[in-house]
Amino acid sequence: MKAWELIDIAGCRGLTRGGAMVSEKHCNFLINTGNATASDIEGLGEEVRRRVLAATGVKLEWEIRRIGVPAGKPEVVPAGAREVVPAGVQVVRAGKPEDKP
Repeated sequence: MKAWELIDIAGCRGLTRGGAMVSEKHCNFLINTGNATASDIEGLGEEVRRRVLAATGVKLEWEIRRIGVPAGKPEVVPAGAREVVPAGVQVVRAGKPEDKP
C-alpha cells in the first residue's frame, strides 16, 4: 500500500494540530494553514505515524529535510539543495515529486 492509503485508512485526512493540517486533497502532505510552528508540524506527523501504526501495523518513516536552527544547533544543508525554505520551517513530503498539495 502507498503511504497516502495508510494515512487515509487511519482516518488522518484533515487532522489538525495547532496551525498544521493533514491535507484534505493529498493526505500524505502536511500543510501550514498560516500559523503552524515547527512543533505543530512535527507533532502532527508523529500523531499520523502513531495512528497508522495502530490501524495498520505499518510504521511510516519521515521523508523530510529540516532547515533552520533546531535547538540552537545549525544543520548542514547539502550544496545544491533545490529549495529555499525560511529558518524554522519544515518540509514534509511523502510520495512522488509530482504530487503537490
